[in-house]
Amino acid sequence: MPATWYYAESNEQKGPVYAQQVLSLYSNGQIKDNTLVWQNGMLEWTPLSSVLPVIRQAVLAHPTMYCPHCNAMIERADLISVGHSQVCPHCKDAFVQKVKEGASISAFGRVELATPTRRFCAKVIDIVILLVVIYTITYSLASAGVVTGEGVSYIATANILPFFFRFLYNVLQTGNPKMQGTLGKYLLGIKVIRTDGSPITYGRAVGRFFAEYVSMIILFIGYLMIFWDEERRTLHDRIADTLVVHR
Repeated sequence: MPATWYYAESNEQKGPVYAQQVLSLYSNGQIKDNTLVWQNGMLEWTPLSSVLPVIRQAVLAHPTMYCPHCNAMIERADLISVGHSQVCPHCKDAFVQKVKEGASISAFGRVELATPTRRFCAKVIDIVILLVVIYTITYSLASAGVVTGEGVSYIATANILPFFFRFLYNVLQTGNPKMQGTLGKYLLGIKVIRTDGSPITYGRAVGRFFAEYVSMIILFIGYLMIFWDEERRTLHDRIADTLVVHR
């Protein structure tokens, strides 16, 4: 049997749970990077972030896994792949049905997909925030005489400045493990994660930012993919290997 772990929640010891279940709790937001964890053989409790690579490696190396649908332990070779997930043969039909109903289940646990409406509203909030910030800065520069209606300063303000702020706004927030998305997404209770349930890095956030331009230049078809994609993913989500889910 695989080794088990214990974790602290509200000053209480929880567990034992298998390494894969730890990853499931982590991807669903039930435990955080600073959650204290412990297993037999460790001298003291330690933050999850310090042992997360070890836990992930243990999951990949062990010949058995637990089915994320019924929690039964099963030989890895007997698991059936469904999208990014693996389930036991007995749970396959019920698992597929839940996905069709809108629940995306990652390799390490189930998450609820963000709806197109919620994602659209988050995008509108982000656009309004960016417009206010850019207009305020542009107006201030024009009032100070730094920017005129022509020349290099005008080109930079009209083109480079909006791109620069949009880049920073998206990347710094989406790559932040505490935000995991822009302010618009945060306010509407959704976030961006990897398909394995883990937070995305700043590097992947950069890639996703530029991939969004691909969704735009093909007549916004990349955005419309969310309506027929089985995991409600846009083209830039597919390129960056990301999901947008509820917090």
